[in-house]
Amino acid sequence: MNTLEHKIQSLISGSRQIEEELRNTIHRLSATVSDLTSKFSLLHRDRPLPERERPFKNPSTTGGERRPTSLVPSVTHVLSPNVPTVGRLASQVCEEIEGALQLKGIKRYVSGIHPSLAIVERKMRWSSSFRCMGALIGQRFVLTSARCLYIGGANFVRLANRSDKTSAIGKNIKKTHIHPKYANTKNNVGVIELEGDVEYSSLVYPSCLYTAATISITNAEIFYTQHQDSVLLQTLQELRGQLVPYSNCATFAESHAQDPYENSLICVRYYNALDSSYSSSRGALFFTQKDLSGKERVIAVDSENSLRNDVYMAQKLTKVYDYLDFIESVIRS
Repeated sequence: MNTLEHKIQSLISGSRQIEEELRNTIHRLSATVSDLTSKFSLLHRDRPLPERERPFKNPSTTGGERRPTSLVPSVTHVLSPNVPTVGRLASQVCEEIEGALQLKGIKRYVSGIHPSLAIVERKMRWSSSFRCMGALIGQRFVLTSARCLYIGGANFVRLANRSDKTSAIGKNIKKTHIHPKYANTKNNVGVIELEGDVEYSSLVYPSCLYTAATISITNAEIFYTQHQDSVLLQTLQELRGQLVPYSNCATFAESHAQDPYENSLICVRYYNALDSSYSSSRGALFFTQKDLSGKERVIAVDSENSLRNDVYMAQKLTKVYDYLDFIESVIRS
């Protein structure tokens, strides 16, 4: 009887190993397809791209939406047109950023807090209060969450931030744009328009947007900067980790979704997360791949409902890809 049980356990163990290998193979194939698609798009960028079927992946189901009444600067709900070339503008902006950095001789080298990190505040005469984090995505645009802008009052952005919470550059906000179907955690994306263009330097420059539909985990890292709005915590903390197959998180994060491989979920092995009071990113998440260009991309506006054990964290993302049409409509306008 013990021999039979041992054989059954061996078969089960072997099946699980094969299943894991298949999942890893699928992830690698997805990454390859995504890579080829991006290269094809660059080679044929003058050709029109097909229209996306679902501009907003998670439309709001609420009956009505309350518009902010007293916001300075004003909030604009931008209606996103069904643009056939969605993603194309983001690629063009990325090329312009790279060209500008090369022209100025600026090398992408991150030491400490990232050059595109933006801190959104409500600035008053004698003081200021923290609102949220964001990412500079162009000379005068900052990507952030709709939740941050919906409550109103945000009027200032700090750039060229250092780990001690000091910054070298400040810009007033000209206008804020929130997703027209924002409701609670759904469609939680917003764009800030600054009063003037940002002068690029080694301390501050934008990040490109991640425009692929799938998230490759091959040699990939995720990082973001955590801000604790407290006089007791006087430093910004960067959390960085390796993307791993979601099966590492599935055992403790099944409550995230019925399908643990839903494309808005990731599993990360953070190198220093145990030292933080982590709840959610409260700002942009950046993505890098060591085996490709090594250049960072903004992959998510925010993360929510994060679960963890002693090694891994499961995160549900507000993915940039799902809202490219909205983001581009703001930049285009």
